[in-house]
Amino acid sequence: MYSMFSLWIRSHNDLPLRVYQTCDVFRYETKQTRPLIRVREIPFNEVHTVHSSVEDALQNLEDAWKGYYKVINDQLGIYGLRLRRPDWDKFAGAEHTDVLDSVMPSGKVLQAVGAHYLGQKFAKPFDIKFTNKEMKEELGYMTCYGVSSRLLATVIGVHGDNKGLNLPSTVARYHVVIVPILARKSKVPHEDLLSKAEELSKTLQSAGIRCKIDNRQLRPGEKYYFWEMKGVPIRLELGQYDYQKNEVRRVLRINSEKVQHPLDNIVELLQKDLKFVDETLNKRALEFHNSRVTNCSTIEEMQEAIKKGGFARIPYYSVGMDGKEGDKKVHELTGGEVRGTLVGEEPPEEGTLCLITNKPAKVYAYVARSY
Repeated sequence: MYSMFSLWIRSHNDLPLRVYQTCDVFRYETKQTRPLIRVREIPFNEVHTVHSSVEDALQNLEDAWKGYYKVINDQLGIYGLRLRRPDWDKFAGAEHTDVLDSVMPSGKVLQAVGAHYLGQKFAKPFDIKFTNKEMKEELGYMTCYGVSSRLLATVIGVHGDNKGLNLPSTVARYHVVIVPILARKSKVPHEDLLSKAEELSKTLQSAGIRCKIDNRQLRPGEKYYFWEMKGVPIRLELGQYDYQKNEVRRVLRINSEKVQHPLDNIVELLQKDLKFVDETLNKRALEFHNSRVTNCSTIEEMQEAIKKGGFARIPYYSVGMDGKEGDKKVHELTGGEVRGTLVGEEPPEEGTLCLITNKPAKVYAYVARSY
């Protein structure tokens, strides 16, 4: 791609250039694979950009983060810390690397987003130049950022439970599954129950509610467990007595709450239910995230925080290359590592000492175990 940039770009009028791509990257770097988290073939959704100034490149990254927050926080209902990686752990060739690290139920953190300011380090070898407004030739300023299957792993891990998936309505394939109860001795003919289910399905779909009728020849309980595992937010049970009363039994995936919903205003009721599901999952995820960030002022507090799971926030002497030795000590003490510094956070007050080395602390570092 970058070799093409050198052909496409001639003038500052050609900038900014932004190219989106989906691609698969094959890495045979470990036998310790984990589904979605560490896989051999990694699907990436990524953007590569070229700009005429440092300021424009950095602003582009901030705009990208706004988009990621909108998707990740508002639509997927998951949270994390935007951390700037230490110099020894940033993307090779980047000026700096920012990531979104989210805490999983295991207590380990998982990188959901990666964003890199490349400066001119890739522009030089690929000869990506432009003529600026002063008619002088200049190297482009580049960025790249993206997500992979790990974002899916984060959604599954944060919201899921022992029953299986637990999906917000924004990404659930079906919002509602309709389960007709076809009892052998039903006073209502099976054809009538199935016809009612079809009618209900059409009503919901016309209102934008994605639904599925499960009319397989299985016991109701088997169907319930199957769709709970799939993470469908709402289950509607339609039996003979529900049919006679012109209502359905509604069951929420997030808490198994069961209520009877009249069919006369079923669309309005289910829309409220879906909103409640999304808000509840979002609230749970935010509370879990906040509970897994611990301020630590002693080695013992740091060790306890890592043992509990999540981030330990500690005063630290450096995230430059000279801080790598301290990171080794962190690993010896906790099994974790320095994941980076919180973007935008103020440095420690003067006189604050590093928790690991007792040197003057320049930053607050976030320590965690990771996948």
